[in-house]
Amino acid sequence: MSKIIAYQTGLEEIAEALAWRGYDTVNIEDAKNGCDAILIKDKKISFNELPEPNSKGAIIINTSGKSEAEILNTLIKRSYNSLFDE
Repeated sequence: MSKIIAYQTGLEEIAEALAWRGYDTVNIEDAKNGCDAILIKDKKISFNELPEPNSKGAIIINTSGKSEAEILNTLIKRSYNSLFDE
């Protein structure tokens, strides 16, 4: 089963790139079922506007200032960065 990624309007380019990599992408406004991740670009979005996560929860990724590779890495690891320096 592929991961479902909900994205905010304006992030269609990254959504296309993720779809090409096998992710199911859907605009936040059209997301009806649980999703695995939510991509946002606007910090002012209300939690009431976000779709329901899946039963395990969904990671919310603020895409501002992040490259496609950084976003993909966050999706794969389901975390942003290591909490501890190595």
